[in-house]
Amino acid sequence: MGILTALDSIRHAPKLVDAMRHADELAFEASREGGLRTVRVLKAAIADDNQLVAIAATHALSGIFDEDADRAISKLLSSRKGFLREHAAWALGDMGIEAVIAPSFSDIFSSNAFKNGIVTVVLPQAAVDRLMVVAAQGDPLHIDLEAQTVTTRFQDRYRFEIDAFRKACLLGGIDEIGLTLASSEQIANYEARTGAARPWLNAGITR
Repeated sequence: MGILTALDSIRHAPKLVDAMRHADELAFEASREGGLRTVRVLKAAIADDNQLVAIAATHALSGIFDEDADRAISKLLSSRKGFLREHAAWALGDMGIEAVIAPSFSDIFSSNAFKNGIVTVVLPQAAVDRLMVVAAQGDPLHIDLEAQTVTTRFQDRYRFEIDAFRKACLLGGIDEIGLTLASSEQIANYEARTGAARPWLNAGITR
């Protein structure tokens, strides 16, 4: 199955589960074929009126190790379409990216990045420019979330701020679902107390 065939299969899938299966096939084909043509086809698909096609194309791009694909995903982070901004953040996670450094981030991107376990580091433009020079030389950057610092082997050291709640979640590898599950006992106790005090709330509910 080629790229175009996979996209058509998603577009005409009779059920959501079928579209999801074809999206997996699209991602496989994209990673296998790669190249400028594949990136061009996927970029065009992102503009499709069919949201499932656009979303599948976004994730398929994340499996292509190519600068054009990276730029395409980065551009989506500021898309006017909210669902594309959200899935672009997911795509970054699919690519194995654990942190992003920039002078600023939109609230929407910061939220989506957090939900995907990505640390957003805000630093002054001068610091970002310096780190870009270091990275361009092939030297690693070290981000210490616990200490809230970014350092290099050249003695560069920059401190960044991060919301305490998000920091704790990222350090603990806990997402929103995990937080809810961690409180499952308290939730069950609350429901039991509420059900006993107001039994009509549970009328017709089968557990």
